[in-house]
Amino acid sequence: MAIILCKKPYPVVFIICTLVFTAVASIAQGQEPQPSKTGEIAEKKQQKPEAEHSKTPLETVEVTGLRQPGYQQKTTTTGTKTDTPIHETPASVQVISEQLMQDQGAGQPINTLLLNVSGVAANYGSATGNLPIVSMRGFDTGGYVLLDGIPQSLESTFDRANIEKIEILKGPASVLYGSQHNVGGKINIVTKKPTATRNAQWGALTGSWDFYRTWVDLSGSLNNSGTLLYRFDAAVDTAHSFRDALYDKNNFIAPSLQWNLTQQDSLLLMADNKQRQHRRDPGLPTHFEADEAAGVSCCIAYPSLSRSRRGLELPIDLYIGTDFDRASEHTRHLRGEWTHQFDEHWQMKLANSHTQKQLRQRGVNFGWAPLKGADGSLLLDDEGHAQSTPNVSGFTYTEKSHQRSTSLDLTGHFDTGAFHHTALVGVSVDDELWHLPPAGFVNYFTEDPVGPEDWRHFPHYHFQREPHPSPAFAARKQKDAGIYVQDKIDITPRWHVLAAYRQGKTEGEFFWNPNDGSSSVYTNATQHRGGMPRLGLVYEPNPRLALYASGSSSFTPNWGALQSGSLLPPTEGKQFEVGLKQDFAEGKANLNLGVYQIKKTNLASCAPNSPNCGWYILLGGQQSRGIELDFNSALSKQFRLTSALTLQKAEVNSDTIFWDRPVPKGQEMYAVPHWIVNVYGVYSFSGQWQNLELGGGLNATSRTQANLPNDGLTLPGTRRLDLMLGYTINPSWRLQLNAHNLSDHVNYSTSGWNLNLADTPRQVQFAVTVKL
Repeated sequence: MAIILCKKPYPVVFIICTLVFTAVASIAQGQEPQPSKTGEIAEKKQQKPEAEHSKTPLETVEVTGLRQPGYQQKTTTTGTKTDTPIHETPASVQVISEQLMQDQGAGQPINTLLLNVSGVAANYGSATGNLPIVSMRGFDTGGYVLLDGIPQSLESTFDRANIEKIEILKGPASVLYGSQHNVGGKINIVTKKPTATRNAQWGALTGSWDFYRTWVDLSGSLNNSGTLLYRFDAAVDTAHSFRDALYDKNNFIAPSLQWNLTQQDSLLLMADNKQRQHRRDPGLPTHFEADEAAGVSCCIAYPSLSRSRRGLELPIDLYIGTDFDRASEHTRHLRGEWTHQFDEHWQMKLANSHTQKQLRQRGVNFGWAPLKGADGSLLLDDEGHAQSTPNVSGFTYTEKSHQRSTSLDLTGHFDTGAFHHTALVGVSVDDELWHLPPAGFVNYFTEDPVGPEDWRHFPHYHFQREPHPSPAFAARKQKDAGIYVQDKIDITPRWHVLAAYRQGKTEGEFFWNPNDGSSSVYTNATQHRGGMPRLGLVYEPNPRLALYASGSSSFTPNWGALQSGSLLPPTEGKQFEVGLKQDFAEGKANLNLGVYQIKKTNLASCAPNSPNCGWYILLGGQQSRGIELDFNSALSKQFRLTSALTLQKAEVNSDTIFWDRPVPKGQEMYAVPHWIVNVYGVYSFSGQWQNLELGGGLNATSRTQANLPNDGLTLPGTRRLDLMLGYTINPSWRLQLNAHNLSDHVNYSTSGWNLNLADTPRQVQFAVTVKL
């Protein structure tokens, strides 16, 4: 059957079969595996128990990965919280290297960079700036990431200036990182750290739609002994947009200091401050509020749009908003890490993070309300459809949020008989406070007449505040604490086992006083979540090939109670994955092939008959299945390549409710394409053209559902062709030209909230980098 299937003329099937046959052939060669680093330790101990074993240095958690030529990385800390070879990690872990980020341009947002990884698809597109919101293995990340391994749940935007690389761990990861908002995976943003060697770089970039950016990167030692190191990153940028009236302004500064107190103790202090001003992108309409029985067949505010395409025929530069729209964001991160080396085998790290965010926003809502007679009945036109009139309202929104995270990890290497262990014991505490102050949400209205086509241009309205608004107030407190243990056991040079367990507890309070005059809502819940195991197995038939299987889990707290009074259980995610990792050309190229299934259960929603969400109901779940392939290489100093292939399907696996709308079993999740292809490569010329580099890539996807519930609207597949041209004048000066979406293809993404967003059309950026 397998042979028959592989003879089918399907390119994707052919690629997968070729890879499988390559792996089988590699096993059949029967080459003896060279001992891994940990296996070599065990063998040396058998020969010279004390002398040789004492020479084995501890691989510290602080090391985030060895830089390799090209795009491939050998080690990562995100998958295990220890510096473990990716080849020996029983999970799919991908790294977006600093080289790849440089090649694709300093002006590329994080969302676009993440598309280089299999299983990742655009969700909000470029509308969020540098807030990492994408679809990963069929689930929305929601902007929740790790920053240097510490959870960040405040949906903050980041700046490229101090990012060294981005590590992606696929699937649930609550065992190590606590409650998880996205079961599709974890995005870990690894920032630049102080260095002993002097480094000084300055860069400037200009591009389409008045995009201007400048940045500086400085690092070195502050004293002759090299015990006090520093790093300083800063950036300023301003830009307009292909969409009318949008703008974005950012100021960013990130100093850091490392003090090597002794040979055993090191203290790292990091801070960053970002201020952003912008006008939000409201997207384009997709949803009809239709009631055929009542004769209402128009959609919200946009009656002239076709029912089948709903906004896709609109020009992508159309801004559906007013001059009233604007937003400002101020985010501060403070982080500290103290590392103590007990001896060559044991290390302790204490990490603390404090994040503050303040968001101020003004916006408008367009509406299209049916006209009613004096008796309350609908007024119909000659064709029997409801007559309607446009209206517009405004709002202001202010929120403040704080998050404090602390973790203490003890890592060590030891042997029990012939087994070598890399053990981790840790505890983490995460406190979060979200606060909407009194009158933090205020409604506005306009007495200006609203024309039926006003949404097609940039209107100016005179908004007035509601004369007697109710004092809306909301607050949410959450504390997540847990203790976890993990052990990576090298049974033989061929076999590795990874086992982990977490015992967790989450406490929270939620208070809401609506501004509609209704009663307040208050919940106070404690959720104990034990039994979160993680188990993985790696088998290396030869030094180049690793086969793995793993199971992992996650949980996300649900606040509120059932009508019976009992507390809601947490939402759970479970994943099972198998795959292989193959190295080629003496480690200059590597391939990762994974097959997975994720199930998410215990989704909660307000009960239909519950005023102000006084109680909730438990709903069904979602599941995602897929095949992912990633290939990275630097087969020569002249050519580097990264590529990714994804086949996936994410759907509702039992009847549920989404935003008060019933969703039957079998409906597909929004923003999840069935297939994704991404390829990017750069060629460095030799000879008289040795300072010239030429590169480019393609990202393409299948069609996706625009909304949930599925309502017949699908967004067309995306196509993005990029080009890069770089020239190094001398060791200090480099010029680089990046053209994005060279074919000017119109690509759409969706938030699933009845809006689609047109992504950036053809864009050209030119950058100058100078080493000072």
